[in-house]
Amino acid sequence: MKACFTLILTILSITVFAQRNLVPGYYITKSGEKVEAQVNDLNWDRNPTFVEVMKDGKLQRLGMADIQGFGISSGDMYDVFVVDVDKSPTKLNDIKPNSQPLIERDTVFLRAVVKGAASLYYLKDENAKEHYYIRKGDEQPAELIYRITKYESNGKMGYTKLPIYRGLLSSTLTDCPDVTNKLSKLNYNRKSLSDFVEAYNQCIGTNGFVYKSYDEGTKWNIAVTGGLTYSTLKFSGSESRSLYNGKYNDTNFTLGVTALVTLPRGRGKWAIQGDLLYKPFKAEDSYSYNSIGSIVRYTHETVKFDLGYVGLNTSVRYRFLDSKVKPYLNAGIANNLLIYESNSQQITYQSFEDIDEKKPLDEMRKHEQALLLGVGVELKKLAAEVKLESGNGFSPYVGLKSARNTVSVILSYTLK
Repeated sequence: MKACFTLILTILSITVFAQRNLVPGYYITKSGEKVEAQVNDLNWDRNPTFVEVMKDGKLQRLGMADIQGFGISSGDMYDVFVVDVDKSPTKLNDIKPNSQPLIERDTVFLRAVVKGAASLYYLKDENAKEHYYIRKGDEQPAELIYRITKYESNGKMGYTKLPIYRGLLSSTLTDCPDVTNKLSKLNYNRKSLSDFVEAYNQCIGTNGFVYKSYDEGTKWNIAVTGGLTYSTLKFSGSESRSLYNGKYNDTNFTLGVTALVTLPRGRGKWAIQGDLLYKPFKAEDSYSYNSIGSIVRYTHETVKFDLGYVGLNTSVRYRFLDSKVKPYLNAGIANNLLIYESNSQQITYQSFEDIDEKKPLDEMRKHEQALLLGVGVELKKLAAEVKLESGNGFSPYVGLKSARNTVSVILSYTLK
């Protein structure tokens, strides 16, 4: 199984690196010439540092030193600027008291959000920090800064939020007071800033608006899911050694629903997957051994496990190809809740010819945790997946460890 997964991952890795998504587009040369070309559209989440274009059958890589900008048929438009980038930390744990802003000068591809008399640009840097820039006319873009500072007063630590971006917008867009008067309620996010700049351009007149990028949001899909499972249960430790002799294997089924949340950008390759599944496990085994005590005696045991779990799987999915058949890989965790159990252990002692019946474990862990790894393919509304699940079973005892491994072949059909 391990070798199989390794082979699949190797093939998918080679495939993804070889894939390109050439679409109609253009780039602007340093002299200002607009050149029509095929552009490798990667639907970038973080702003690119170069772009691949196909012109006259030749593929070339163009960086910020080579062009002024580029655009693609999907609507994305990037312009090259030399700007100040506020690299100050935004996570509270990373902010130091009374620290100075960390500003770096850099040449970047800024993605246009709104273009017109006033333009709004966006940058997600190498640390995944989001930046917004305002540009009026032909001026250089200036960053709209929203900063959090930490201070210490009377031995206590505090935080201050500084909406500096509101003051910059007020001083830059002075010729439309009907819009700037609403700055006190302007939030620092893409939609609010985009609507604000668009309102300013409409206030200026018909020549104020040139371009607005389309908004991308998360995409939700719901699917029904079902398939076959093969599970193995093993015990180890210092207690109840007789359980180690058993081979508890089960072929069963699983049924449920799946919610898939596809994240924006990145050509829809990244998604969060949640599965709510019913996972039964039913297995039994018989084995014999010589038990040693005051008298050596032959012992025969029959152990039965009949369990019912409701599992919530949460995983991250990565889709490799933009094609009719889309292979994908996902990895995550499972939380399985034991909702039903009916278990027995029958022990026959030959020397005394008596039979004991009891439960194999006096107590059962109600919550099983497991790691997940899956490989699958999508075709329109159908998906097929092979999933490996490795969990800690149901033994709550320190001296008796349990491990349950499951291989599932699952089919799903997307309802919407």
